[in-house]
Amino acid sequence: MKIKKSIFLLIISILILGCQNDEPQISSNNLSTTTTESIEVVENEAQMVLLFGQSNMVGYTRFSYLSTNMPDKVEEYTTGYEDVKINFNLGGGNTSNNEFVPVKLGQGRTEESFGP
Repeated sequence: MKIKKSIFLLIISILILGCQNDEPQISSNNLSTTTTESIEVVENEAQMVLLFGQSNMVGYTRFSYLSTNMPDKVEEYTTGYEDVKINFNLGGGNTSNNEFVPVKLGQGRTEESFGP
């Protein structure tokens, strides 16, 4: 088990280091309201968030609680977001079939739950 964990950490480290960008980054701290510089839009780049941790990723929260506490958001979350994708496989048949699909409710541990 320790060998598998070590190999996994090595692969993740290589991926992270391999994604290093040597180009200077423009941050909101460097921009002023009087700047005349334009920000170059780079095609074929995507922001990616990797989420790890069993307790964070399983998605046990039932969305019936969402209906009670945030009824105005239920339709928005049920429809999902076309510009935010997830590839998931939580076992028990709840999977995106190895494809990136729009994030929406029902992608948690069961189809009645959500997460991460």
